[in-house]
Amino acid sequence: WVRDPFARFYALETIARVPYFGYLCVLHLKETLGWVRDSELLQIHFSEAWNELQHLRIMKALDGDARFADRFVAQHAAFAYFWVAVVLYLVNPSFAYNLNQHVEEHAFRTYDDFIGEEEKWLRGQPVPAVAREYYEAEDLYLFDQFQTIQVQGPKPRRPRLNSLYDVFVAIRDDELEHAATMRDLIDRGDDQRGP
Repeated sequence: WVRDPFARFYALETIARVPYFGYLCVLHLKETLGWVRDSELLQIHFSEAWNELQHLRIMKALDGDARFADRFVAQHAAFAYFWVAVVLYLVNPSFAYNLNQHVEEHAFRTYDDFIGEEEKWLRGQPVPAVAREYYEAEDLYLFDQFQTIQVQGPKPRRPRLNSLYDVFVAIRDDELEHAATMRDLIDRGDDQRGP
């Protein structure tokens, strides 16, 4: 299972989206109970989930979800991780952010290793249409929203895709932005515990 890199990345992206769903659920609950009114966090976490969804769509376009066993493992791991994320975020948002920061840093290293090992092959492969639709769209509002701080400087990132190599570099860099956002939220003290 882990030998197919696209299946591994499909699993990684399936699992990587669920903390943001969990955060959104907890924030909606806290908002409903009148404990928290923070639309910025809702926007950030929705944008993060949207970004991870685009990564997942790219992995699907690369047939990372071709085998039932890969989908089964990824979906069940994601289900379990969702509930872990919900409980952690409900009890201690900073701890949940810290855990997710480590997950995103692991994703960054995983993509970075793959890019280093497969650069030549990746440069010869075409860009999936879904990647072009996301990264080269006119409206990159949601893309910009999950980046609460700019890791690569003050100018917003605008990936240009010439090959599959560029797609994986963009995804890798997104993972670094997610980790930086988690760190930023911890540093800000966005620790929404309730009354």
